[in-house]
Amino acid sequence: MNSRTLSGLVPVFGYHSQNIFGNDYASNDRHALASDYEAIGQAGMKIISLSALIDWLAGDLSADYVENAVVLTSDDAPLFDYEDVDYADFGKQISTRTILQDGNAHITLFAIASPRARQEIGEDALGSGAFMSDHWWAEADASGWASIENHGWDHCHPAVSEAVGGTGTFLGVNDYDSCDQQVRQAADSIAAVSGRRPELFAYPYGESSDYLRNHYFPLHMEQHGMRAAVTTIPGYATADTNRWDIPRFVCGRDWNSPEAFQALLLKAKESWNPC
Repeated sequence: MNSRTLSGLVPVFGYHSQNIFGNDYASNDRHALASDYEAIGQAGMKIISLSALIDWLAGDLSADYVENAVVLTSDDAPLFDYEDVDYADFGKQISTRTILQDGNAHITLFAIASPRARQEIGEDALGSGAFMSDHWWAEADASGWASIENHGWDHCHPAVSEAVGGTGTFLGVNDYDSCDQQVRQAADSIAAVSGRRPELFAYPYGESSDYLRNHYFPLHMEQHGMRAAVTTIPGYATADTNRWDIPRFVCGRDWNSPEAFQALLLKAKESWNPC
C-alpha cells in the first residue's frame, strides 16, 4: 500500500521534565507523563519515535505504521530525564527513564548543546548547573527508550551571556551564520557527547524565523544534516505536514488534566477509524 493511501492524525506531545511546581498532574510534568503513558496504552494506541513519523512524512514508511500512534518529546534534556532526584521542596522526582524504559516506548529528548549555556540556565532556572549535565546523553541515546536530538546551541535563553541571535526569542536567528551556529554547530557538539549526530530539531520557544524555516533548513541540508523540525504550534501531524514546521501539543499549555489528554487521543484515534 502506498504510504499516503491511508491518512489520519498523529499527535506529537511535548513535555518539560523540569516543570516541577507541585506533585500532581497539573503542576508536575513527571506526574503528567506517567499518567499519559498509561492512558495511551489503555486507549489501544502505540508510541512511535519522532524519526518514524518523519519517515512517514517523507513517504518512506507505510501509514499502517503510524495509524493510532502518538509521538513523545521533551525539551531541554535536564537531568530529570535520566535520574530520579530530590528536587527543591517537592521530594523525589521520578525520571523519564524510570517511567518509560521498561515499556515499549520511545521519547525524543531535545538537548541544548552549549555547556556554558546549560550551566548558566541550570543555575538561573533550576538552582544548580548540575541539573543540566550531559554525562548521561550517550547511555540514553543508545538505550532504545530515548534519542538525544537538537534544541539549538544556547536556546537564546535570557540567562545566557552572549546568546546567538539575542535572548528571549528565537526569531532573531534569521541569517546563515546565526542559523548555522544554532543548528549545525549545535549538532556537532551534541554528537561529540552522545556519540550520534542528531537529525531532528526543536525550535526554542517553538519559534522560527522565515529564513530558518523556509531557507536554511530546506536548502542547506547537506551542511546541517537535519531531517525535520518541530514547533510548539498546537495541532496534529498529517501526511501533508511540512517537516520543517511540525505542530506539537505542549503539556500544561494545551492540556493539563487526564481528561483533556484523553480528548486529544480520542480525536486522533477517531481520525483513523471514521464512522
